[in-house]
Order: sequence, then structure tokens, then C-alpha cells
Amino acid sequence: MREFGYQRAHDVSGALALLAADPRARFLGGGTNLVDLMKSGVERPARLVDVRELPLDHIETTEDGGLRIGATVTNAVRHATGVRHRHLPIRVLLGGGQVFDVAGELSRWIQEARTFAVATVVAVNGDGPRVPGAVLAVDVEGTAIGSVSGGCEEEAVRELCGKALADGDPVIERFRYCGEEASSVGLTGGGFIDVLVAPVLAGTPVGGVFRSAVIAAAHGEPAALARVVRGPADKIGAALVVRPDGSYEGGFGGSAELDLAAAAAARDLLEAGRGGRLDLRADGLLGPGGLTLFVEPNMPPP
Repeated sequence: MREFGYQRAHDVSGALALLAADPRARFLGGGTNLVDLMKSGVERPARLVDVRELPLDHIETTEDGGLRIGATVTNAVRHATGVRHRHLPIRVLLGGGQVFDVAGELSRWIQEARTFAVATVVAVNGDGPRVPGAVLAVDVEGTAIGSVSGGCEEEAVRELCGKALADGDPVIERFRYCGEEASSVGLTGGGFIDVLVAPVLAGTPVGGVFRSAVIAAAHGEPAALARVVRGPADKIGAALVVRPDGSYEGGFGGSAELDLAAAAAARDLLEAGRGGRLDLRADGLLGPGGLTLFVEPNMPPP
């Protein structure tokens, strides 16, 4: 395990200030296996900000029907209260695990002109070890940050990242839980995760969109990243990034109406601080039969 700093936060504002001061810092909360991932070399934070003694041990229902889960809520409490991944999208206070949680490190990779691929969990079947939005990034040298499972799928996902870098094409792959991991989460029938793997290559539309989203997050600017996770093969991984004023970069290579509708829907999720999947028809209306988008918002705390 690499050396790292440690600091205990005494209030929420102090915790946010500590994280803002060091983009490579990570929160240590109640429902995390971050330390285990650090031991295995999957996560390499420069500093841990311990928020486990803060009064964030509550689960609340929001006005829009979502859930707000405090950072110190443990997995055991979450399971005991019946909160499971099928209730997503949810908003997690001081939570982690999405692409924007590693934006500081990815921004450094971008500044160093590294070529890398990003694997993102875009669907979970069963009560798995990761929620949608969990991310693993791997560069051409094999250096990795983040995690999509922490289990036996991890190495397979890394290999898929390497293949995506070699081929230059995004891909959606389904991974089934195996062995002790499946038993530990009660998936005797075999649960699975769907993972989108996309190379981030300079000079490509998708690469440019992803870089813009990461840099915005690293600078503390709100933005939502929307990517195609179901549809024609040539559309998989296509992306756009949306800002609070409705402006967007990128698109899906179809009609302007489709891009405008996707941007508007992603902006609504950004304002609500929620992520999730959206079905859009070719004419831009919400509904099945066209594309399914996976939307990840980044709304920095006020």
C-alpha cells in the first residue's frame, strides 16, 4: 500500500474544504470498502478525509421521490432499512464511486496527455457490490484508478479496457458475479453488472466530451455527462456533456432534436442532483425504441 495522509473532519464544511484542497483525497465513510481497495492497489488516494464521526447517519426520502443517504450510513444499516440499488437513482451525501469522484486524478492524466480507457457500471442486476456509476480507469501502461466490482470481474474489466484502447471502440459487456462474491450478496441465481468501456482518445468526439466533463468536475463546475448504453452498435458510447445553462458539447450522431432533448433531460437531472437511465425515441421524445442514455451529474456542494 502506498503512503497516504489522514485527516479527521470535524464538520461537513471542513470535510468539503479538505477535499477541495487536495483533488486526490477521498472520503472515508460508513459504507465503503475503500481501505480494502487501497490494500489491493486498486485505489491510491493521496489523503483520506475521515467523515465517520459526522452526523450523517440518516436516510431521508426527498420531495421528488429519491433517497438521500448520509455518508456514515453503513451497508448493514442500509440493508436493514430495505434500501437497495433498485431504488436508484439516489443522491448520496458526500458519497463516492462515480467518474467525477476520480476527476482530479483523471484531470492529471489528461494534462499529462495520457491515453486511457474508462469502464463504468451502467446497470446492476441484484444487490451487487457496486452501484451504477462505479468507475475504473486504466491507462496504456496498465495503471488503474477506481473500481467496478472489487471482485473477480475486476481483472476481466481491466483486460477489456486494454482491448478497447487497442481497438479504439467502446463496448458494453455483461459480467456475472462469481464464487464467494455472489454468495456474499445473496445472488445464488447469478446477478450481473453491465459495464460500458470507452477509450478516451485525443482527437475523437467522445474523447473530447469526456475530457471536458472531467476538467469541469476537477474545477468544481457543475455538469452532466450523458452516454449511450443501448442502441445501434455505432452509437454505443456516444456522449454529450451538459451545463446548467443548457449549453452542451458533443452529440449522438442523429437528429438535432434528439441531441436537444437529451441535453434538456440531462440538465433536469443535473439540477435535481440525480443520475440514472433515460430512454429517448429517435424523434427526441421520452420513451423506448430509440437510445438508452446513462446520465451522471456532478453538482458540487454549495
